[in-house]
Amino acid sequence: MREFTSTEDLEDFLSTPDERTNTALSKQRGDILVLGAGGKMGPTLCRVLKRASGQAIHAVSRYSDDSVRSRLEDAGISTIKADLLEPESYERLPEAPTVFFLAGMKFGAGAH
Repeated sequence: MREFTSTEDLEDFLSTPDERTNTALSKQRGDILVLGAGGKMGPTLCRVLKRASGQAIHAVSRYSDDSVRSRLEDAGISTIKADLLEPESYERLPEAPTVFFLAGMKFGAGAH
């Protein structure tokens, strides 16, 4: 069993795409937009997409944790701070042929 010595080591392992992912994303053309990228799965998915596709990845989130945003930017991923509950937020997003929608409401959360 592999042991991880740091969070960075674990993130690197989790974001290493396998051959099927590389093959599928090598055909990807154009930017990729990930909505809700600051959540539990978003940062890892963004890194997988970046490593496998080589395309520009735009990670959209409210970024309540600035360290998540910094780690994404350090990985070469563009970050966009936006509240997806505000309809005007969508007008400021870049055009992208591929969109991953990871945003969701936590249990017990209410709209503002």
